[in-house]
Amino acid sequence: MKPGTIKKPGAFKKLILTTLLGGTLAAATTASAHPVWMLPGEFNLSSDKAEWVSIDATASHSVFAADKGIDLRDLRIVQPDGKSERVGSYFKGHRRSVFDLELDQEGTYKLQIQGQPRVMTFYRIGKRGTEKRGFFDKVEAKNRLPEGAFDAETIQFSRQSLSYITRLAPTSKVLETTGKGFELEAITHPSDIISGEPVKFKLLMNGQPVTNAEVALTPAGTRYRDDRMKTALKADTDGVLNFTPKYAGPYLLTASIEQDSTSPRFDKNVATIFLTFEAQPE
Repeated sequence: MKPGTIKKPGAFKKLILTTLLGGTLAAATTASAHPVWMLPGEFNLSSDKAEWVSIDATASHSVFAADKGIDLRDLRIVQPDGKSERVGSYFKGHRRSVFDLELDQEGTYKLQIQGQPRVMTFYRIGKRGTEKRGFFDKVEAKNRLPEGAFDAETIQFSRQSLSYITRLAPTSKVLETTGKGFELEAITHPSDIISGEPVKFKLLMNGQPVTNAEVALTPAGTRYRDDRMKTALKADTDGVLNFTPKYAGPYLLTASIEQDSTSPRFDKNVATIFLTFEAQPE
């Protein structure tokens, strides 16, 4: 088989895809294969004065259990008035990164980590067809694939991590979508989510509804129970996710879509969103 021939994904590539979709497998060796999420110390504050909130950020397969500290240069904070800023300072530890945010405006803040997409080429080699990977695209693969490699396929991975914090009444400026790339539209405001009440989010790709994304919802506290309580969600024909959080507390929602690409650099694109939100008690 000649280099570049596309076949069905093997077990190794499935493993990498699973880790990027928020699975529990731990064989991925780079932080790029880890889900990235943020966990604010507070999601909703009722103070009529400015307040500070601490936020943890980590790359981890475990839900709300820190694993790897991350660089926060790609963190963008959108204020209630729509203005965007970078985090002023933060601490990057071995297992988590931490930053403080002053909520000096009334309304809802958006926290977003969205780095540059990464490209990986998967291929087989040898008589046993051992699966391997390299951090290069299709163009570079012509010179970087080892002799005898076959079943090569190149995938671009992009991910973003989202969370929202509100002081006093929720506002909607930060919920506006751009019509570009993979996005989550909050039909139900993230600060208005109540346990036992229905919630609606909408998935979009370049402004159009997404119906075939893989979506999972997991409540906090996985280390204290045998069942992770991860629920698979399916969007309707309008791309809308309908669910009802059973318990109060933080949740992690993971949504991912894989699409064929016309780019000369890669064969497929996998885009993933990690959203943390809080379901308030009834």
